[in-house]
Amino acid sequence: MTLETAFRNYLARQLRVLEVEEAGIVQDADPEPLHRFRVALRRSRAVLGEMQAELAPELAGLRRQMVAVMRRTNARRDADVFLALLPAWRGQAPDWLADGIEGLERPLRRQREEAHREVLALLGSEEYRKLKADWHAWLTAPAGAWLAAEQTEPQAKLLQRHIARRRRKVTKRLRALARDAAPEAVHRLRIAVKKLRYLLEFAAASGESAGARKRIARLKQLQDRLGAHHDAAVQSAWLRRMLVETPRLSRPTAAVIGWLSAERWRCQARALRKLSRLSDRWDD
Repeated sequence: MTLETAFRNYLARQLRVLEVEEAGIVQDADPEPLHRFRVALRRSRAVLGEMQAELAPELAGLRRQMVAVMRRTNARRDADVFLALLPAWRGQAPDWLADGIEGLERPLRRQREEAHREVLALLGSEEYRKLKADWHAWLTAPAGAWLAAEQTEPQAKLLQRHIARRRRKVTKRLRALARDAAPEAVHRLRIAVKKLRYLLEFAAASGESAGARKRIARLKQLQDRLGAHHDAAVQSAWLRRMLVETPRLSRPTAAVIGWLSAERWRCQARALRKLSRLSDRWDD
């Protein structure tokens, strides 16, 4: 399989995921269709970004379109994650905080409804139609259109060089957390891990990366911990905004915001401790 064929096949699969999941997103019976839709976008833009030196410069425009579409789904995804945690929090909270959780759930559901309307508007928008049209056009472009120049380096060697570079970056940022666990440092590591995982998935789909499946499983452990930290940080920020911006906030709701804020801080701390234990053995 040539490098160009690998790109065409991989990006074709991701576009099919987008188109298949549209109906489930509209029906809104389950958050999973939107999750799969977002993962397909992330995989596609990550591979285009990581391999941009080998690709035609015009493909950068397609990647920017993917980023813009993805951004318009962020709010609904965050609300879905938050709402999924409410039953557990309701079970953990003291009885006297029950009314406060109900007061928190109502505005969160309103926010989720607004975010879902934005996603529906996105699916019917010219922006999204153009992304799909341009994506299809690349998939049917003439031979050689994807590459910046004729590729002389063996494909396996090329992919391994990109993977090794990204692995060094992940290792460096993971070990740096021992010195600096600021939210920005954790976020940079999370992005680097995602890029490495999607690059490995592309290599595995191309049949060019021995041991990729094992490394992907290790990266999943990192992603889970980084995802827990990220979600807790997003939720903490939402709670702070609600506390500051909501007029006439009830005392029970204010109390539950304080309780949840402390719980979200503990979640971030637990994720960092687990990350520190993985730092020396994640890539053995």
